Amino acid sequence: MFRLIRLRAVRVMYGAVACVAATACGGSDGGTAPNIPPTTGGLIIATSGLPSSLSPTFTLTTADGASRVVLSGDTLRNLAPGIATLTPAQPSAPGVGRWVPFSERYDVTIVVGMVSPATVQYAAAAIVLTASTTGLPTSASALVRLTAPDGSVYSATAGVPFLASLSGTWSAQGQPVIADNFGWVSTGGTIARETFPGDTAFFALPYSVSTGAVEIIAPGLDPGVTPSFTVTKGATSVTRSGPGTIPDLSPGVWTVSTAALSGSGVRYSPAVIAQTVTVTAGVLTSSSIAFTSAPIVANFAVEGAYVTQAIQTFEGSAPLVAGREAFLRVFLKATDINTWRPAVRATLSVNGTVLDTRTLTSSSTSVDTVVNEGSLTRSWNTRIAASLMVPGLQVLIEADPDGLIADDGDARDNVWPRGGTPRAISVLAVPVWNAVLVPVIALPTNVAGNVTEENKGSYTSLARRLLPINEVNISVREPYTASVAALQSNDGNNAWTALLSEMNALRAAEGAPGEYWYGVVDVNYSSGVAGYGFVPGRTAIGWDKLPSGDGVAAHEWGHNFLLRHAPCGSPGNPDSQYPFSGGAIGSYGWNPTTGAVVFPTATDLMGYCGNQWISAHNWTRSLSYRTTTPNALVAPAQAALATAGATDRLLVWGTITNGRVDVEPAFMLPGL
Repeated sequence: MFRLIRLRAVRVMYGAVACVAATACGGSDGGTAPNIPPTTGGLIIATSGLPSSLSPTFTLTTADGASRVVLSGDTLRNLAPGIATLTPAQPSAPGVGRWVPFSERYDVTIVVGMVSPATVQYAAAAIVLTASTTGLPTSASALVRLTAPDGSVYSATAGVPFLASLSGTWSAQGQPVIADNFGWVSTGGTIARETFPGDTAFFALPYSVSTGAVEIIAPGLDPGVTPSFTVTKGATSVTRSGPGTIPDLSPGVWTVSTAALSGSGVRYSPAVIAQTVTVTAGVLTSSSIAFTSAPIVANFAVEGAYVTQAIQTFEGSAPLVAGREAFLRVFLKATDINTWRPAVRATLSVNGTVLDTRTLTSSSTSVDTVVNEGSLTRSWNTRIAASLMVPGLQVLIEADPDGLIADDGDARDNVWPRGGTPRAISVLAVPVWNAVLVPVIALPTNVAGNVTEENKGSYTSLARRLLPINEVNISVREPYTASVAALQSNDGNNAWTALLSEMNALRAAEGAPGEYWYGVVDVNYSSGVAGYGFVPGRTAIGWDKLPSGDGVAAHEWGHNFLLRHAPCGSPGNPDSQYPFSGGAIGSYGWNPTTGAVVFPTATDLMGYCGNQWISAHNWTRSLSYRTTTPNALVAPAQAALATAGATDRLLVWGTITNGRVDVEPAFMLPGL
């Protein structure tokens, strides 16, 4: 300490002496010293992005080659002008982490007479997360689930460094692995590591084997023959094509099952259909099922055929309407898997006179081993023109009639019906369906129902598709003003039933024999009573809301044809003889408009559910009614007058509800 003070004193004294000497030797006039220009510059260093607890250092190399270590915030002077280079260090501290500059070096221009600023930007150093595994086979590559401090989840691969920018607590969990036919699971649970910028965190993840495998051996199979094997335990089932290993099976008792198969004219049959094996974790268990082979005699046959117009049973029990287009479906069935594509010949005749012969083909590339009614591509089909649908029609089907498929084992069953006698098809003539549509003016809207000559087809299209109707004659009467109370959605005032009776009286007064009168009304609601019809009868009514009005009309005309409600949607007074639960149609239908198959799960028109079609039960019942019932249940008054001359008549009408007779006001009909 004493020596330091002494050195400073010497320096001060030396300076003073120098100054005095300079003064004594100066100019003779005794004026001020001359102004000497600067020859050096300065530098001030700042930083950004660093925590306040870190103080970085820098190596400064000036233009003259001088180098020294400086600190942030220093103001450096007397630096040689030119390009100076700052090389920043990476500051770090426990609990803070390591921070890195944006660049490894910064070049600063030192200007004479100026202090140049330099700002060095820093960012947190990346965190390196590395997971390693133990217990796994060398062939395994494990995925690791990484959870960041903010809850974000990332996927990484064990052994591959994962770079992270967010410091805090990271956790790692090994994911299940399948390797060498077995399943492996991490037994270490979730491992957490506290991290700071620049840290390297290691996660050691132990694994152990958790599942086993079954190797299926199938001696007796020829090359290229691959039966299907299924292993089952409880609700879990895994299928494999051909012998080999089924991996990753949980420990326990499994059932191995298979089935016979055919190929190249040979049937391969397993010694057992099913056997049990015990699966142990980490063990490859063998299951051996031997197969025996034997030549097979291949065969296909005509399994059945039917003609439909809307609905049909596989036996063809539903009768058909004369003069209405129909659809013929033929079903072939083979004993084994094949690539046969036989042609089918259909012959239509009446009492031995051939009406038509045609050849049917299928888009299928084989003959099915089961009958598949649900697909038109799995049957041989053709439309039958209305002119060919006549009473007394007979059908004969011949598959591969020219014997082109030599592999067929028995040609005798290629004919339907067996023996070659044509099958009689029940085709019945029905009378012309005469319908009169009446626009009704009724309360509460007091507006005529919207039915006209232009849109009358919108009320009859569904009935013509689903009911046994052929030739039709539809007319529209002038609007009729009803005298009933306001129509209500629940018919709480019986206005709907009163209107039905009034419409029936109008039909009796004006209608011709066999006419079906249908009143079309406008209502002010969208849900509730939509129509009524007599069961059976010639009169019905319904709302004018299209397109639903089309279905309402078909439903009510179904009532007129003696049909009661199908048991779907909780209707009143359902048909106790309806054969299918839930109002399902129960057999396959055909839509002549779209050409599509209608599935048996569709519900009957006479129910209150959606997806409607007609069942064979109701088709047959309504067709029987149409062919056996006289044209008029009650002779219309005009028809009676025509046979009774000019005598005036009294029309008496009313209703019977729950056994009670309600007679409406009678009125006189003048004679002719």
